[in-house]
Amino acid sequence: MRPIDRAVQIEGRRIGAAELARAWAKTEGTVWNKLSPKTESHQLTVHELISLVTVFGGTSALHALNQECGFVAVPVEPLAGAADLELLDLFAVRNEKLGATATAIRTALEDGEIDADEYAHIEQCVHDEFRAALELMSRLGSLRQQGAA
Repeated sequence: MRPIDRAVQIEGRRIGAAELARAWAKTEGTVWNKLSPKTESHQLTVHELISLVTVFGGTSALHALNQECGFVAVPVEPLAGAADLELLDLFAVRNEKLGATATAIRTALEDGEIDADEYAHIEQCVHDEFRAALELMSRLGSLRQQGAA
């Protein structure tokens, strides 16, 4: 079973067919069929997958989809209305996270090997670094003039 199919089934069980049926205006049986990769006659639509993630918090389905497509999803906070000082702070935070990643890698490589705990720490640092960079880009994007490419 593909990771996206497994994640959709897990999220469907967590949320419950009755709740999804109300949200999607379907019967519970139809919902169960949509959640099963073995049912060819009922497929989950893109809009239903989006609601699974945004309405019901089914982030494992989002991450599985990204994994299958070779992407990574990182949540960003809305930054509309942030002041220039906040923008500079975001830039500093991003650089701080970049430094933390470099430090974690150098520390882990001191003995020539990376153990599971060191790898987990590096992975967390990289995710924090990506998140900080995406927050900075989100803020810069909100400052872009309307109509500018």
